[in-house]
Amino acid sequence: MTDLTDETPMANLCELISRHPDSIRHAAITAAETFAWYAMPDLVRSRAVRTVLKTGILVDLVRRSLPAHWFGGAGEVDPWADSDTSDPWAGSDQGEAASAGTPGEVLRTVTENPAGALPPLTLVGGVAALGIAASVAAEKCLFRKGEARRARGNAVGHTVVALPLAALTFAADLTADIVLAQVDQGAK
Repeated sequence: MTDLTDETPMANLCELISRHPDSIRHAAITAAETFAWYAMPDLVRSRAVRTVLKTGILVDLVRRSLPAHWFGGAGEVDPWADSDTSDPWAGSDQGEAASAGTPGEVLRTVTENPAGALPPLTLVGGVAALGIAASVAAEKCLFRKGEARRARGNAVGHTVVALPLAALTFAADLTADIVLAQVDQGAK
């Protein structure tokens, strides 16, 4: 891997684009969807229509986040290709999951409550619930502020917030994709 700091910024950008075109495309789509999500109240006043459109955006975000092999297209990655059986719990290359046994045994291991400790699923559920609650509160706050801007006569009150959020989403998504790609390369 070459060191990007040795070249001009434009050469660095060209190198980044040539090495990670899928990451850039993915980050750009996610940023566009983020922009559409937050700017939508300026363009679509009907709450029902916004709900339908935002549901479509959410479905696409989730679909693109899932592993490609879940959709079974031609040439997709077989998640059990290293195993000589289709049983995901078989084989020594599966780490702890393989030594835990059947899916039911794994579930019991994850959900059991040793010595009064919180089960891991309860902890994950609690963290997820807190994350969702914080997200909903932030969304409501951003919407109220956008509506206040509109009430003061700013026709693009929501778009003012949507642009920086889309830029931050692009940067965070691209950074995460590139870092994960480098980690994957280092693991091979």
